[in-house]
Amino acid sequence: MSKFRFVLAFAMAAASGSVFAAPVPGSADYETLYNTVFTDCTVPAGSIDACRLAIIAYSDRLVADAATVTDDQALSSFRALRSEVFTANTVTPLEEDDIAFRTAIDALFEEIIPESGAVGDIVSEL
Repeated sequence: MSKFRFVLAFAMAAASGSVFAAPVPGSADYETLYNTVFTDCTVPAGSIDACRLAIIAYSDRLVADAATVTDDQALSSFRALRSEVFTANTVTPLEEDDIAFRTAIDALFEEIIPESGAVGDIVSEL
Protein backbone atom coordinates (compact mmCIF):
# COMPACT_ATOMS: atom_id res chain seq x y z
CA MET A 1 0.00 0.00 0.00
CA SER A 2 1.50 3.37 -0.96
CA LYS A 3 2.06 6.05 1.66
CA PHE A 4 -0.78 8.12 0.17
CA ARG A 5 -3.26 5.26 0.43
CA PHE A 6 -2.09 4.45 3.95
CA VAL A 7 -2.51 8.07 5.07
CA LEU A 8 -5.95 8.23 3.46
CA ALA A 9 -7.07 4.98 5.05
CA PHE A 10 -5.74 6.03 8.46
CA ALA A 11 -7.24 9.51 8.23
CA MET A 12 -10.62 8.18 7.16
CA ALA A 13 -10.69 5.77 10.06
CA ALA A 14 -9.72 8.53 12.48
CA ALA A 15 -12.19 11.01 11.03
CA SER A 16 -15.22 8.76 10.92
CA GLY A 17 -16.70 10.01 14.43
CA SER A 18 -19.32 26.54 -10.13
CA VAL A 19 -15.99 24.61 -9.88
CA PHE A 20 -12.92 25.32 -12.03
CA ALA A 21 -10.33 22.73 -10.99
CA ALA A 22 -10.70 19.21 -12.22
CA PRO A 23 -11.90 16.11 -10.45
CA VAL A 24 -10.11 12.86 -11.20
CA PRO A 25 -11.17 11.86 -14.71
CA GLY A 26 -12.97 8.61 -15.39
CA SER A 27 -16.30 8.76 -13.65
CA ALA A 28 -19.21 11.17 -13.35
CA ASP A 29 -19.28 10.20 -9.68
CA TYR A 30 -15.87 11.81 -9.21
CA GLU A 31 -17.21 15.09 -10.54
CA THR A 32 -20.25 14.88 -8.27
CA LEU A 33 -18.11 14.11 -5.22
CA TYR A 34 -15.61 16.84 -6.12
CA ASN A 35 -18.38 19.40 -6.51
CA THR A 36 -19.90 18.29 -3.20
CA VAL A 37 -16.57 18.90 -1.45
CA PHE A 38 -16.39 22.34 -3.03
CA THR A 39 -19.95 23.26 -2.00
CA ASP A 40 -19.73 21.77 1.49
CA CYS A 41 -16.39 23.45 2.20
CA THR A 42 -17.16 26.98 0.99
CA VAL A 43 -19.30 29.90 2.10
CA PRO A 44 -22.20 30.45 2.23
CA ALA A 45 -23.50 26.86 2.32
CA GLY A 46 -20.48 25.07 3.78
CA SER A 47 -19.97 23.76 7.29
CA ILE A 48 -17.13 22.05 9.08
CA ASP A 49 -19.03 18.78 9.55
CA ALA A 50 -20.35 18.66 5.98
CA CYS A 51 -16.89 19.47 4.62
CA ARG A 52 -15.27 16.67 6.64
CA LEU A 53 -17.82 14.15 5.37
CA ALA A 54 -17.48 15.33 1.77
CA ILE A 55 -13.66 15.13 1.79
CA ILE A 56 -13.82 11.65 3.28
CA ALA A 57 -16.43 10.50 0.75
CA TYR A 58 -14.34 11.70 -2.21
CA SER A 59 -11.08 10.24 -0.86
CA ASP A 60 -12.85 7.01 0.08
CA ARG A 61 -14.09 6.62 -3.49
CA LEU A 62 -10.65 7.29 -4.95
CA VAL A 63 -9.09 4.71 -2.63
CA ALA A 64 -11.80 2.19 -3.57
CA ASP A 65 -10.93 2.79 -7.24
CA ALA A 66 -7.18 2.42 -6.72
CA ALA A 67 -6.95 0.05 -9.68
CA THR A 68 -7.82 2.91 -12.04
CA VAL A 69 -6.87 6.04 -10.06
CA THR A 70 -3.17 6.72 -9.55
CA ASP A 71 -1.76 8.44 -6.49
CA ASP A 72 -0.66 11.33 -8.71
CA GLN A 73 -4.17 11.79 -10.12
CA ALA A 74 -5.73 11.75 -6.66
CA LEU A 75 -3.19 14.15 -5.16
CA SER A 76 -3.42 16.51 -8.11
CA SER A 77 -7.18 16.63 -7.75
CA PHE A 78 -7.01 17.25 -3.98
CA ARG A 79 -4.35 19.95 -4.37
CA ALA A 80 -6.46 21.77 -6.94
CA LEU A 81 -9.60 21.33 -4.86
CA ARG A 82 -7.94 22.55 -1.66
CA SER A 83 -6.59 25.62 -3.45
CA GLU A 84 -9.94 26.33 -5.07
CA VAL A 85 -11.80 26.02 -1.77
CA PHE A 86 -9.28 28.32 -0.09
CA THR A 87 -9.70 30.92 -2.81
CA ALA A 88 -13.50 30.66 -2.81
CA ASN A 89 -13.50 31.27 0.93
CA THR A 90 -11.74 34.59 0.41
CA VAL A 91 -14.73 36.86 0.66
CA THR A 92 -14.50 40.63 0.50
CA PRO A 93 -14.27 42.25 2.90
CA LEU A 94 -12.46 39.50 4.79
CA GLU A 95 -13.67 39.45 8.38
CA GLU A 96 -12.51 37.47 11.40
CA ASP A 97 -15.37 34.94 11.10
CA ASP A 98 -14.48 34.34 7.46
CA ILE A 99 -10.85 33.80 8.34
CA ALA A 100 -11.80 31.41 11.15
CA PHE A 101 -14.01 29.39 8.79
CA ARG A 102 -11.36 29.27 6.07
CA THR A 103 -8.71 28.30 8.61
CA ALA A 104 -10.90 25.48 9.93
CA ILE A 105 -11.65 24.18 6.44
CA ASP A 106 -8.00 24.28 5.43
CA ALA A 107 -7.15 22.45 8.66
CA LEU A 108 -9.57 19.68 7.63
CA PHE A 109 -7.72 19.19 4.35
CA GLU A 110 -4.44 19.13 6.28
CA GLU A 111 -5.78 16.63 8.82
CA ILE A 112 -7.41 14.28 6.33
CA ILE A 113 -5.03 14.61 3.37
CA PRO A 114 -1.81 16.32 4.45
CA GLU A 115 -0.23 15.65 1.04
CA SER A 116 -2.71 18.10 -0.50
CA GLY A 117 -0.39 20.93 0.60
CA ALA A 118 -0.90 24.15 2.52
CA VAL A 119 -2.15 27.00 0.39
CA GLY A 120 -1.58 30.24 2.25
CA ASP A 121 -0.92 32.27 5.35
CA ILE A 122 -4.40 33.01 6.61
CA VAL A 123 -3.50 34.95 9.74
CA SER A 124 -1.57 37.61 7.84
CA GLU A 125 -4.67 38.57 5.87
CA LEU A 126 -6.40 40.35 8.76
